[in-house]
Amino acid sequence: MSRVWQAASTVDAILSPGLLEKAAAAGLRSIFVGFETINAANLAEQRKRQNVGRDYAAVARRVHDAGVMVNASFVFGMDGDGPDVFDRTVEWAVGVGLETATFHIMTPYPGTALFRRMEAASRIVHRDWDRYDTRHAAAAGVGAVPVPAGQRSRDSGPGTAGPERDRTGAPATAGPGRVTSRVLVNEPHRKETPK
Repeated sequence: MSRVWQAASTVDAILSPGLLEKAAAAGLRSIFVGFETINAANLAEQRKRQNVGRDYAAVARRVHDAGVMVNASFVFGMDGDGPDVFDRTVEWAVGVGLETATFHIMTPYPGTALFRRMEAASRIVHRDWDRYDTRHAAAAGVGAVPVPAGQRSRDSGPGTAGPERDRTGAPATAGPGRVTSRVLVNEPHRKETPK
């Protein structure tokens, strides 16, 4: 097959013997993986059964060994997150050679079990549905989100893009109820695409 393509996968599907190799042979070159968090307690609390007890470094190695790029996704603002969650997650991602990563704020979408739990605990902070977008805090966190105004979060630096812009074109800055969404690009670990 002469086409190259990308896909999304769960952690447990990547660890399934033979599946990833067949996809790579068929032209898979980039895979989106919802790691969610590097905190095992958060995974259990959020009922992310497909990730619980999985060795994320082994997942990254397996994908890279197949010649595929990892596009990882992480969520901040779970109850087990502390103020160090940003730096710890980025350091881990760079350390295992993830090529790209996106970072989001945990968002309790209406109609979900998470929303019902947050509402029952009086943790929903607003009902402006336009801001239920993983870039704005919609629930009061007990850990790292929201970032207080003026607190340093990893907005920029080597290997990371700066803050995104909001709908008006203004920089999306950290502040009460808001954390900038960032994309990590890990250039030293980028591999040549197999021909």
